[in-house]
Amino acid sequence: NLLVLGFSFGEVLGHCGGHSSSSSGTIQSPNYPNAYTAGEECIWTVAIDGSVENIRLSFSSFDLQPKSADGNCVDYVAIFRLQLNKDPGAVLEGRFCGDSIPQSIKIEESSMTVQFISDSVANPHIGFSLHFETNFKDSKSFFNFKDGAS
Repeated sequence: NLLVLGFSFGEVLGHCGGHSSSSSGTIQSPNYPNAYTAGEECIWTVAIDGSVENIRLSFSSFDLQPKSADGNCVDYVAIFRLQLNKDPGAVLEGRFCGDSIPQSIKIEESSMTVQFISDSVANPHIGFSLHFETNFKDSKSFFNFKDGAS
């Protein structure tokens, strides 16, 4: 089942990769909402200035190629928490494929990377749309995300 929820605020990063310092925005697979192309390797980095408490991520749409027969994701989205001046510098928060919308994710740092990989086989899947919203330490309120979708 493919569930699509509407988000239309903040910066939209729809090309294959990029960098943003916006406190909110949307990252979309190339060609979204049409089928993504084969052989993509996209990396988006979000680095927020200021006293960041966390970055919350929520997929509004998710439709990638399902796992292969051996259980591996051949097309996938991976989300990394970037830790400045720490080892390791990047920590995998999640790797997702298929058509189930992943639960929302909370990144407890001020920087993150989203990676999208598609193999060399063309397919009809539309990819993903991922919204991010920053909560600052000095903020009294924050945007609430519902965990998961069905």
